[in-house]
Amino acid sequence: MKNKKCLIIFLTAILISICAIFEYITPNSASANFYYVKINTAGSQVKKSHFKGYQYITTARKANGRTSKITFYSDTKLPENRPVKIVVGANKLLASYQKVMSMPKYYAKKQ
Repeated sequence: MKNKKCLIIFLTAILISICAIFEYITPNSASANFYYVKINTAGSQVKKSHFKGYQYITTARKANGRTSKITFYSDTKLPENRPVKIVVGANKLLASYQKVMSMPKYYAKKQ
């Protein structure tokens, strides 16, 4: 009986740990947005209290085709004149980026 109880507690702890890890790793759609952008500038260097990196101000396009001007911060320099898909958190920090071969067609037509 004691072994069974320990096993249930152990499995519950593992399940909670796995859920917490996945929640931390994958950005939530409510707290992060993804955009398609083409970085045309080198980005300005920024030094804040706990952050050292680059600030980018650019026009971005969401998946639904709407454009907006966004400001975000990245700890690494992004490739210039290259289309990228970026994920930006609610705190304006770049969560991840991925180089894409070309912008979606709706982006290319309106640019």
